[in-house]
Amino acid sequence: MNLGLSLLLLAGMAASEGSQQKQFDNYGDAYRAAQQTGRPLLVILNPGADSVSEVLPIAMEAVQKSKKRRELLNNYVVAVVDTGTEKGKATHQLFKSPELPRVVVIDKQQKKQLFQSSEELYGQLWTTILETYRKGERPAGTPIVPDGSKSSKSRPAYRLLQSKAVCHT
Repeated sequence: MNLGLSLLLLAGMAASEGSQQKQFDNYGDAYRAAQQTGRPLLVILNPGADSVSEVLPIAMEAVQKSKKRRELLNNYVVAVVDTGTEKGKATHQLFKSPELPRVVVIDKQQKKQLFQSSEELYGQLWTTILETYRKGERPAGTPIVPDGSKSSKSRPAYRLLQSKAVCHT
């Protein structure tokens, strides 16, 4: 094989790896991508743009602020869901999320929630969450919700086909 053809093949492989989308605004698409890649799913449920809330939505720019967190996010498929849309409302209902914004980490098999919180998350806490669950597993002794939260009961991940409320694209 000549050098030119080898470089072209390498460039094509690198482009296809880089073009694999890891962030979605639709939970259904993110769920399917996480299933296909075997990655954990980071779900951020944000209040709709038209909602009257004192709490601001979680901006991915803030989550990605540090190089360390950007690298850690490469281990995840991310869904940033606007709960003001029809699909977003259906996703919010699936998660039975009482407060927004809500952050949920689902295991690499999309069978159970590893972490869930509606608490305000800041820089170092984001880093800790992303490091802890990057393999898509809950380390032994790690609670599903942070200390001080209202519920520590583990919930199953919500599959797309379990509810007719989810719109398929």
